[in-house]
Amino acid sequence: MIEYLFAQVIPYSTDFKPVYLVFPVMGAIIIAVVAIFNKYNEERTRTVARPRAQGVRQPQAPFVKTGRFNQEIKSISAACKFNQKQTAVFSKVCVDNRLERPDHLIRNARALEEAFSRELTRLESIAPRTREVEEEITLLFTVREALENARKNQATLVSSRSLENGQPFTIVTPDQEQYPVLLFENSSRGLVCKVPRDSFGNELRLQHWSRIEIYFSLENGQTYRYPARVVGYESGINESLMIISHTDALKPLPNRRHDRRNFTTDCTFTYVSVANVINGRKTEHRFYPMGKSYPGAIMDISAGGCSIRTPSPPPQNQYIEIECSLDGKSQDSMTGKVLRLSETSSHGDKVAHIQFAKMPRTTMNRVFSLIYAHGE
Repeated sequence: MIEYLFAQVIPYSTDFKPVYLVFPVMGAIIIAVVAIFNKYNEERTRTVARPRAQGVRQPQAPFVKTGRFNQEIKSISAACKFNQKQTAVFSKVCVDNRLERPDHLIRNARALEEAFSRELTRLESIAPRTREVEEEITLLFTVREALENARKNQATLVSSRSLENGQPFTIVTPDQEQYPVLLFENSSRGLVCKVPRDSFGNELRLQHWSRIEIYFSLENGQTYRYPARVVGYESGINESLMIISHTDALKPLPNRRHDRRNFTTDCTFTYVSVANVINGRKTEHRFYPMGKSYPGAIMDISAGGCSIRTPSPPPQNQYIEIECSLDGKSQDSMTGKVLRLSETSSHGDKVAHIQFAKMPRTTMNRVFSLIYAHGE
């Protein structure tokens, strides 16, 4: 039977011919090639997938600056009045954070905080901290400050009808007395609040249509002021309510140029004299300490100045040199001018409001770190 079947495969031949092996051999070669190729692909897939499984970051494609990106960098830099170095820093922050729309930093406070914190952490990790690194840190802070101000100014109200219930505001009477109140209800008939009381506990009953002024500040720090009138009174559950007229023409008051932070630390200050020194074509201000030191305490601080509580207040317009430690480790020195003095309620002390005139760059960077709570 076997001989019969074999005879059907190779009919009419009793000897073996090699040509019949060509097709089986080619088939075997093809199968082997396919198997090797499949095995290679499996190994390659495992090799590529392994770093991802271990959390290894894969290289990203280069960031491409589109026409829209460049236009937004240009327009924001012009609005914030950036110089060439500040514009370069702003662009670098956007590229490093892969922000295709730079105006996202103005629209989103959290994105602004995260982007600049990452960049600042990178700069602070550089050792040693050279003069160039300190300059770049200062530029980074000044760019952030300008963007923060632009973000605040962008979110402005135009109508008192947009205020939310519970909003605190201040009523200024025709006699310039100020009374803080809370917005009880924002209705179509006006701003409804409890009738404020004076220091003796008596209700402040102004006549109908009395002219008053309203002050209030939003959470973003923007302050508003507008003229209003007392349009009526009504009875509440436990107290009388005052109704104040609306306005649809709210205008924001100018913001501080520099953010200010409540910050307390002991300090000493010394009077300084100012001399103009001609250096070539430039006239420089030189500050010379005048000896005796006076005790004080810094109460708040910004990049532009600070307030000092002291029992020995310097005269207005006097320049002083302030010695303190802003971070509790390094010694800092700042020179400034006394703009004005105000009273305090603590044992006859006064508060001197100082405008900075000169400070080392490292101190300025520590001031900025305090304001933005970097590292806290």
